[in-house]
Amino acid sequence: MGIYDTIKDVTNLVKQIDNKELYGKILDLQNQASGLLEKVRKKEKIIKKKENEINELKEQLKIKENLEYDGKVYRLENNNSEFYCPRCWEVDNNLVHLKTYLDKGKFINGRCLECDIIYKKIDSTEF
Repeated sequence: MGIYDTIKDVTNLVKQIDNKELYGKILDLQNQASGLLEKVRKKEKIIKKKENEINELKEQLKIKENLEYDGKVYRLENNNSEFYCPRCWEVDNNLVHLKTYLDKGKFINGRCLECDIIYKKIDSTEF
């Protein structure tokens, strides 16, 4: 049984003993409790939102810590097969894959799928 139910039960008991002053005080208490419960619900929503923001920031930090720049494009540490657009990362903090083109297993260029910038002569051995 929660606080609201307890107050409701007390209100009904006070109503039965016909004490109007006490009944009025209990109703005031019930209204105050309702207001407090609503505030708690709002705070819980805010806390949940902040927890989600913290988790997103942790994920961004993890990416940032593992991101390497070769002077042309970004890649995640220990990954020579996926490249990311410098413009999208540096301007929008958005990690966007480059569509890469190969010649005999070596990268010739990459095109950003978001901003459409082409980065030329990307060589995976440069990393």
